[in-house]
Amino acid sequence: MAQHRSPQSHSSPAPDPRPSHVAVDGAGLTAREQELLPLLEADKTNKEIAEALGISLNTVRTHTRHIRHKLRASRRGLARLIDAK
Repeated sequence: MAQHRSPQSHSSPAPDPRPSHVAVDGAGLTAREQELLPLLEADKTNKEIAEALGISLNTVRTHTRHIRHKLRASRRGLARLIDAK
């Protein structure tokens, strides 16, 4: 007869069930959107951000647009919010 191990006896931690697009902060930014913030703060171009994160230029633009929307900031407003950190 085969032995069955209980779920508690498994030694490795369970994977995070949240997909990467689930909001993880108070502003509702996803983990990926949060990855863009330091790069935006460093005044990187969209092309530089795309290359750094291994994503398309369109994806960078989409994430940036979502960040602005979630933070209720215009393009200039986003720059001011980042500068205020």
